[in-house]
Amino acid sequence: MSGAGGRRAALVVVAAVTVVVSGCGLGGGGGSSSSPTPGKSTGVPSPSIVSTPTPDHVDWNNPTAVCNAFADTLFSGDPDVETQTDPITRAAKFVTSGYRDTFVSSAPRLAQWDDWDQAGATQLVHTPVRYVGDKFGKDTRTRKYRVASRRVYPADPQGNPVGQTYGFVVYCTLVREQGHWRVADHSQDNVDPQP
Repeated sequence: MSGAGGRRAALVVVAAVTVVVSGCGLGGGGGSSSSPTPGKSTGVPSPSIVSTPTPDHVDWNNPTAVCNAFADTLFSGDPDVETQTDPITRAAKFVTSGYRDTFVSSAPRLAQWDDWDQAGATQLVHTPVRYVGDKFGKDTRTRKYRVASRRVYPADPQGNPVGQTYGFVVYCTLVREQGHWRVADHSQDNVDPQP
């Protein structure tokens, strides 16, 4: 796994240098009331690129952090050597014990996975995009509702974007389990890429 971590770290450096040299990047803009604004389909990832967190590096007392880690993990992976279920298996570390089996068996797969593999993607990187939509639930002391929206960039081993980017919105319902916030239910929407 250290090779995948090294590729991700190298990608962050490459993306940051590219943005500094070119002076441009992608930003989240306004959009419809129910979805994030899609970015350019083959642009360079912005400096706010997100790496996939490990459970050891997540603030389990912060429901927003847990939902973000869950979403970032769902949209991670290496299409060249992994299957569509590998990101789901990793993301299961952020869900409750009661939701785990249902999540692993029924979570939506990334339909673009084979296309990304054929385009030469060996990693998926993602940037946050602004969510402009209604809150889908009212927080209580024991239940929290969070939204994470991301634009996913398939990239080659050198960090160059390849293939089509896509935007996703993840809706997390979180409850406390063994002293931590965990995802007890979720849904996700695929936002069509810009032409």
